[in-house]
Amino acid sequence: MFSVTMKQGLVLVAIAMLAAFVLACGTDETPVTQNDSVGSQPGQNGSGDGSIIADSQALKITLESKGADVEIGGKSQHPRMFGLQWSELKVNGESLQIYEFAPGTSAEEASEGVSASGTSIVNPDGSVASPTWAAPPHFYLFGNSILLYNGIDAEIEALLGSVSVQFAGKDFEEASNGSGDDDVPVPATGGGSIIADIQALELALESKGADVEFVIKSQHPGMFGLHWSVLKVNGESLLIYEFAPGTSAEEASEGVSASGTSIVNPDGRSTQVTWAAPPHFYLFGNSILLYNGNDAEIGALLGSVSVQFAGNDFEEASNGSGDDDVPVPVTGGGNIIADIQALELALESKGADVEFSSKAQFPGRMFGVPPRELKVNDVSLLIYEFAPGTSAEEASERVSASGTSINYPDRVHTSVSWAAPPHFYLFGNSILLYNGNDAEIGALLGSVSVQFAGSDFVEVVEVLAPIESVQILTLESYPEQFIVQVTSRLPNQCASYSHNEVTQDGTDIKISVYNTVPVRILCIARYRLHDENIVLSSDYHRYKDKTGYRYHFEHGTKYTVLVNDHPGETFETGSAPLPSGATGY
Repeated sequence: MFSVTMKQGLVLVAIAMLAAFVLACGTDETPVTQNDSVGSQPGQNGSGDGSIIADSQALKITLESKGADVEIGGKSQHPRMFGLQWSELKVNGESLQIYEFAPGTSAEEASEGVSASGTSIVNPDGSVASPTWAAPPHFYLFGNSILLYNGIDAEIEALLGSVSVQFAGKDFEEASNGSGDDDVPVPATGGGSIIADIQALELALESKGADVEFVIKSQHPGMFGLHWSVLKVNGESLLIYEFAPGTSAEEASEGVSASGTSIVNPDGRSTQVTWAAPPHFYLFGNSILLYNGNDAEIGALLGSVSVQFAGNDFEEASNGSGDDDVPVPVTGGGNIIADIQALELALESKGADVEFSSKAQFPGRMFGVPPRELKVNDVSLLIYEFAPGTSAEEASERVSASGTSINYPDRVHTSVSWAAPPHFYLFGNSILLYNGNDAEIGALLGSVSVQFAGSDFVEVVEVLAPIESVQILTLESYPEQFIVQVTSRLPNQCASYSHNEVTQDGTDIKISVYNTVPVRILCIARYRLHDENIVLSSDYHRYKDKTGYRYHFEHGTKYTVLVNDHPGETFETGSAPLPSGATGY
């Protein structure tokens, strides 16, 4: 779409030389020399072959020579596209980003990783980004830097086109009339900054002197049906919900009650939220910000760059006044965002796959709190979230060290027989319960929370299970199917069923049934049974491995089934009649 002509190249060289000359001969306030003093080393921030001034300074001078009003804004604290930090320039009130490449690296080479539409970017480290722009993107080369402008201002086009070369993104004519590539989003109907809201927010807060850090983006949608990102602002966590083009944060904000404790999502679902700390909702561009806490400095920062539309006033939150339906911080601790959200973030930051199931409709007997199930790497956990004014830490004191005895809120003392070893953890103002012996899950939970009761994670081995009984059932089907009903024994409290393996040697079918038991640990001798149905069939389509049939049964033949050390049981094929024309299996 874009190319550089010889004439354009000569113009750019002339402009760069003019900018260098202006600085070298300029006022006393901007001395620029080619010596070894700090801040004036050739090529420090400029082109790959050494520019005596930074590209951002040269660009400022060049644009100002065209009559533009240029202001250099803040610099991002964290790398973004191209693996670089970027600086903001305000040109006639419009925001631009400039990515300045260090000596020895090449902006021109990096530009080859940007798709023609500007919606796909291959970074120098090989990672691929597919940004959704709030307004049409325009990428330019200037010296050893890449400029990015999101917008449709024709005057900005003329300015940038006179000093640099556009190599990707929308043509301004296409952007202004809506034509062009379909994969370039148009500006969001709900507003939205001319750069991604999360980047604009970072810049705005940093310009106020705040320390801003992007933490992580959620894997699953939350409020408003959106994924949310976490920003750390002076050490405090904020959630930002960025609305896609064509959707409106402002419209969604109308579904939030004045107190911030009731939310009607865009799909019509209504949610009542119990916050671990007072909520504060803000509109910023086409995004909604949520801060849970009571730090007046954070309130002042957010109020200086955005508009609060729901939640507590900071004065009310600090003295406990205001609406009665806005919970005060929980007495048992609790994160500044809902515990279940904070737990999801914490586990996902460790590389875990986290999925929520539905919440129980009725309180569980344990702790008198409805639990919610989480799947962590496909392993089930229960989380009991305590309401403001109640304490998970106090409730944890009612659980015995072994996790097998619990004093319930109604003072009833109960001994619990767990199907698998219990592990109790405190997280914020919640209690987590994991039943099992997966050491990886134990390491994950131990890295984000504190175990206060239950078993230790121990080494386990697989052993052949004692067999109680074996029975074979024949199904009237073609091909014939046989079900081996195996009842195995779990000889103590620590043993659990593992799996079974089936092999065939002629007319002998061998089934090995395994239990897992811990190593070097004393367990209560508690006898239990486990039932397992194992299907045997000649059906080629249902049971097949690399060699063909998994089991191959001949018609009218007797077979013996051997399960561990249990005496063999037999079955004979041929009881079901063959279909018309069939001579065997």
